Amino acid sequence: METKITEMLRSPAKEILENTDPDHALLKAIVTGIQYYNDPQFIVIDEHNNLDAVPLCELTGKMVAMTITFSKDEAKAFLEKVAPDLAADIADPNFKSALGPWMFAADADKVCKYPELEPVSYVGMQKALMENLEEIANTWHNKLSK
Repeated sequence: METKITEMLRSPAKEILENTDPDHALLKAIVTGIQYYNDPQFIVIDEHNNLDAVPLCELTGKMVAMTITFSKDEAKAFLEKVAPDLAADIADPNFKSALGPWMFAADADKVCKYPELEPVSYVGMQKALMENLEEIANTWHNKLSK
């Protein structure tokens, strides 16, 4: 079974983010980043200590924990390995639209099944996000709560 970020977190991050699912936010950022290649996706913490993945237009008022951006070539290479049926669709002008084929609800599970693939290393991203969340908790949150 795959290790979850919440299981790896130490205090105070564990307490601050206890009601969130960092892995869900990371998957959402990866999948959305693949669909909307060249557009950065931000994993953010809101004022209620919830984690989410949002595009630039939804960034206001949130603290960024991690940014993920894929080039079109990276997105295509990844899709060729995990979802070959979708890789050809990347040339379709509608691929990046809201009605595109790479929808989070339907295909997010494909991402975490291939942690060893480049350019996306899910396990490596988990570790980076965990470290970022701990650093935020140890510095910013402690300063803000005094």
